[in-house]
Amino acid sequence: MSLENIFYIMAIFYMTLGIIILIALVIAVFYIKKKIEEFEKIFQEKMDIISNMANHPGEVAVGLGAAVAEAAVGKIKGVFDKKRKKKS
Repeated sequence: MSLENIFYIMAIFYMTLGIIILIALVIAVFYIKKKIEEFEKIFQEKMDIISNMANHPGEVAVGLGAAVAEAAVGKIKGVFDKKRKKKS
């Protein structure tokens, strides 16, 4: 094997390796870009919720009151259901 053939074999090997690395980098860039866009979308949704809460505190209070009332009604129903089962 001559020096020239060794040089060509090495060149083919390194060009192939370079192309593979380049393809992997392009795939990684698109993957990272997709993740950043997903994060940006989630962050924007959270900021919209926070700004809505800041601009409309009455709606937040109504929602909180409704949740507390629903939980209280559930607890009261549970107490009455237990009493009915004991009588039976």
